[in-house]
Amino acid sequence: MYEYKAVGERIKQKRKQKKYTRETLAELLDITPRFLYDIECGSRGISVETLVKISSALDITVDYILFGEPYGKPAAPSDILQMIEGCPENKKDMLRSAVRAYVAGVNKNVSYKGTASGKRSSLLSFDDAKDIGTRISYLRELEGYSKDEIAHLLDVTQRFIYDIELGNKGMSVETLIGFCREMNVSADLLIFGAASKIQPYSPETAAIVKRCPENKFNELRKMLELFMQAYQADKENSDKE
Repeated sequence: MYEYKAVGERIKQKRKQKKYTRETLAELLDITPRFLYDIECGSRGISVETLVKISSALDITVDYILFGEPYGKPAAPSDILQMIEGCPENKKDMLRSAVRAYVAGVNKNVSYKGTASGKRSSLLSFDDAKDIGTRISYLRELEGYSKDEIAHLLDVTQRFIYDIELGNKGMSVETLIGFCREMNVSADLLIFGAASKIQPYSPETAAIVKRCPENKFNELRKMLELFMQAYQADKENSDKE
């Protein structure tokens, strides 16, 4: 549910913290001061495009604007994500496969919907609707939903979901919130490809690590450290030859 007044109030408070006049922020957003006034009063909604502009202009997350806090499943520890994302590209798929196998092993008695196939590339920028559509498709499949099932949950047609995932059609903020609620995922992840605009971890990496039980994070860290030590040793031996 899109809470117009709550969203407007958060935007207004952050605008004041930035010491922006309504006219200044409106100019940055390429909208009229009156339109911004209506948004802040909760009498008008906003498009996803304007939502992204507000996030950038006020230096806040989309999640904060929409929900007042980070949304979705608890984020995986940043140090673990950094270890995986910092792995050389030619070894990253191998490392992800190892992590996926480890997580599957510790969760062997737990049933999850869907699997992380690792076949989709991560898209990390807000370039166009196709980027968002690709992430929605990936995360929908990861959660085990068919197009028909997610369409029913969002009260839209299957064709509408098909068009969004192909990037043929944009979506309203209401639909964006619906995707977040039903797939329990961050709005920033859907839009920017990362739960944080500052640390753009790929959705694939985040999704794999997020399935690891918290009491197994230390074991996972040790496994990653051993992997990187072995990689460094191989690299040093290769350099000597």
